[in-house]
Amino acid sequence: MRFFANFKLAIQNLRSTRVRTTLTIVGIIIGITSVTAILSLSEGAKNNIRGQVSELGDDILTIRPGKAHRDEDGFLKDYNYLAAFGTSTITESDLESIKHNSNVSQIAPLMLVTGSVSDMDKKLSSGVIVGTTADGDEALGLSVNAGEFISSTSGTDKVVLGRNLALEMFGSEVTTGQKVLIRGHEYTVVGVLGYFPSSTTVSTVFDLNNAAFISLPAAKSFNQGVAQIQQLNLRLQPGVDAKTEAETIHQKLISNHHNEDDVAVLLPAETIQIADSILGTFSNVISAVAAISIIVGGVGIMNIMLVSVTERTREIGIRKAIGATNSQVLSQFMIEALVMSLAGGFLGIVVGFGLAYAAGTFIGFMPGFTWQIIAASLTISLAVGVVFGAWPAIKAARKDPIEALRSFN
Repeated sequence: MRFFANFKLAIQNLRSTRVRTTLTIVGIIIGITSVTAILSLSEGAKNNIRGQVSELGDDILTIRPGKAHRDEDGFLKDYNYLAAFGTSTITESDLESIKHNSNVSQIAPLMLVTGSVSDMDKKLSSGVIVGTTADGDEALGLSVNAGEFISSTSGTDKVVLGRNLALEMFGSEVTTGQKVLIRGHEYTVVGVLGYFPSSTTVSTVFDLNNAAFISLPAAKSFNQGVAQIQQLNLRLQPGVDAKTEAETIHQKLISNHHNEDDVAVLLPAETIQIADSILGTFSNVISAVAAISIIVGGVGIMNIMLVSVTERTREIGIRKAIGATNSQVLSQFMIEALVMSLAGGFLGIVVGFGLAYAAGTFIGFMPGFTWQIIAASLTISLAVGVVFGAWPAIKAARKDPIEALRSFN
């Protein structure tokens, strides 16, 4: 009963100072909104990746530069994904040695080429240049919407455009026969891909919808005849155990590299694990930055509570004079601080999810709505109320009733 009486009194006191109470709550709303939106978008990105990998199937393996650390049972513990930003050690010899594996159905390299893609009027696009082989469409799970994919007989002056790149350059998804310039060299469009839901199994670096695919020999010609392969994607024959075959291929690559363990053969679930780790790290860093606004909101709560304690010194003196204990005064002011912080928390969650949903419509995936995000946001807002409301409440509880009444005589 005493709690509800203090709660009712806290609401009345906050209503009596509506403007500054509202401004204080807004500070909490901004902070919780930021954290909620970031966590929600991060969870949505993870869900999107999981769905895409599931669509690609569990028979696809990804080979990337960098060492993978595994436990005794062979489960991935850590992967040096920063190796992708250095010089790749994957070679054409690796490609050929795996291609002749009877358990491999298709295999395709991905070689990124630095340079520009433009139409014949030299209007630059946002496309990226990717060198691959004739198995690229099947190995990567690509669908050809018009024309055909690169074949072994296509020649080095043919290109296949991603759907978004074709729309950007020509305003149409059917652009076969058109000419484009790649690093200043003329190429003929022989195919346009259908929409591809980009996946970290295929690429963590670029969107294949904005890619211009050329043959590997053509890509090598832009790199002094050297194949700088960033990644290999392969599909296994039906019925082949992916984990066992991944280990076999890994040992083969180590042998190719003179016993240097500098590449990783990843299962679909492991690419999800790596993506979750990367997204988790980024979301934690961004959330830490967003937490600054929560601290500012907490300082606002402390400020308004200290002002309230000063303004209500006579009230505190009267309450203590008629028998109110220190704990009762303390709880009254703590409840006021918690009401403001939790009100800001609830509203921040609603606004945060709303902003995340709006952002998701532009990004291309929906945010994740989980009880863990709600619990984390409410816990943060509760902690802000407790931490920043404690000192003003303690200060109010410690006031001497005689001194409090005397100061207003």
